[in-house]
Amino acid sequence: MRTFHVLSFVLLLPALLFSLPVRGQNPDVQLQNETCEGPVYPSSELSRRAAILSKPEPTFTEEARARNVRGRVVVEAVLCQTGRITDLKVIEGLPFGMTGKALDAARRIKFIPAEKDGRPASQELRIEYNFNDYGDSLQLSPEQADGRLIESVEVMGNRRLEAEKILDWIQTRPGDIYKSEQVERDLEAILSHGYFDKAATRALTEEGARGGVSVVFEIKELPIISEVRFEGLRDIAKSEIYEAFEKEKIDVRGGARYEPSKVENARQVIKQLVASHGSGNVRVDIRVEQTTASTLVLTFIVSGEQ
Repeated sequence: MRTFHVLSFVLLLPALLFSLPVRGQNPDVQLQNETCEGPVYPSSELSRRAAILSKPEPTFTEEARARNVRGRVVVEAVLCQTGRITDLKVIEGLPFGMTGKALDAARRIKFIPAEKDGRPASQELRIEYNFNDYGDSLQLSPEQADGRLIESVEVMGNRRLEAEKILDWIQTRPGDIYKSEQVERDLEAILSHGYFDKAATRALTEEGARGGVSVVFEIKELPIISEVRFEGLRDIAKSEIYEAFEKEKIDVRGGARYEPSKVENARQVIKQLVASHGSGNVRVDIRVEQTTASTLVLTFIVSGEQ
């Protein structure tokens, strides 16, 4: 009987050992680590980087605070095109639960996926959480960057215009001391040329590789109108419409840049022109069809009594 009990304990011992938690291991790391399907790109190969909406900061565990733990946790991850953080991998960790805290915070990052050739794309991401008096962020605020050396100045998102041409429009240069006011003036200078979407073009400031900062002008070019179509017109020739556009100095034709405000003005001109032919009860709608990442077809649809 005694031999039976000893043998049973020996047989059960491996199962008991495997069921015990491993010290320092965060079980969520394995259970919640999703994998992103499809290709994943470095930021240099993207048309537009992912936009970080929020990045929660990890907190100290009581054990780490009691032992005055300092240092950093470095995590590699994927900002998946699905809008989720996936493929988490710890490059550098800290003891007493701090690595788990950093991973939990990383999973809660909210973002708008990157783009490549006009489509959502998955982007590589390296995240550093510095557990010290300064904290950490993916992007630097003007206050954090002011007075530091500029290591690099980049342009991202350009398709038709060369980066060198865009850089000629600005004053900020590598080797300068960062001044937020100058960067703002540079952004205004870029937008003043009329090639870019004002709502989607921005200037970012990030940590540099050597303790300085990197300035990135992330732009979105306005698409080109490849063709203009008219549906529902009866007694008005296209040439008459274009003459009215020219009179009002509205450039809406094939080869022009698509600007919503100009297209809206063109819609009003068409409506007034149709009304001048004796049709007061008329409606003009706009249909925009994206044909490629940088071109579209614009259609004015006229309906109602003519």
